[in-house]
Amino acid sequence: GTGGSLLNIYIFPSKKSLRSNSCAMFLLCASIYDLRYLFNTLVPRILTAFNIDPAMTSSGYCKLKFCFAIQLALSANTFIRLAAVNRWLCFCRKARYRE
Repeated sequence: GTGGSLLNIYIFPSKKSLRSNSCAMFLLCASIYDLRYLFNTLVPRILTAFNIDPAMTSSGYCKLKFCFAIQLALSANTFIRLAAVNRWLCFCRKARYRE
């Protein structure tokens, strides 16, 4: 959730050993996109509780909110998959895959 993403965004850039690790960078990007997805989907729901609907006030936002939500969710999942493929290639027995 939000706490885990915030901790990842704080810890990954602060540790020197993690800054040079490509897998950590993929996970950092996934955390950033997860956090953006959470805020882009939760804030409008919270505002509707106070009878403020951003989709009703802005036609552009209404049209783009689903595109942004899908793009952010897919990007976060893609970065997690890239981290998994990166780890697999790093530990592969064939030297040409490790380069």
